[in-house]
Amino acid sequence: MNGCKVETLTIAGTRRAGLSLASACLALFLLLWLLVASHVTDDWERTILLSLRPVSDPNALPGPNWLPGYVRDVTALGSFAVLSLLFLAAVGYLAAYRDHWTAVRIALPILSGWMLSETLKAIVGRARPGLATTVEVFSASFPSGHALLSMISYLTVGLILAERAPTSLARALCIAVPLILTFAIGLSRLYLGIHYPTDVIGGWLLGLAWVFGWRAWRRPGEV
Repeated sequence: MNGCKVETLTIAGTRRAGLSLASACLALFLLLWLLVASHVTDDWERTILLSLRPVSDPNALPGPNWLPGYVRDVTALGSFAVLSLLFLAAVGYLAAYRDHWTAVRIALPILSGWMLSETLKAIVGRARPGLATTVEVFSASFPSGHALLSMISYLTVGLILAERAPTSLARALCIAVPLILTFAIGLSRLYLGIHYPTDVIGGWLLGLAWVFGWRAWRRPGEV
């Protein structure tokens, strides 16, 4: 009985901590949105992007010849195609093993996150930086869909895996790897000149808020 009570209190405390983190990230995202809408960050953000380019040729990407291709491969990890495959693989595997509740816990945050990304892009309507790039873009700039959706997709799956990990090290890796991957994807968008820094930071913040907000949702009948 006491063991059940302690476990219940632990779960409740974890949910409260998750909601607190989600609330803080959401508040920071809304502040960032306000700054973007007021255009107060435009000049210094463009200065940052131009500082990443060679002074002699702002249309060229910096670094050795192999680096742009490598960065494009990293940025592709946050693409709709790759994230769709991740989604189908994770949900399909769980459905095959009749773990329908976990499949729902993965499907709902990711699917709603895709809709959220497109809706916000349409509402904000921020233009892209306009720097020369070898990557095609088809949507508005804020928030970065790659940063937002990779955070939601990879971290959601990572947290589910962490719940089942046998050791504390394995649990830490299940959380750290998605965060590092998402961080790398966001930086790749800046290197390629496709997004402003606030687009990427906003995507990360909103992604964290979305993931931990959904994780506070309880299964019917759960304490």
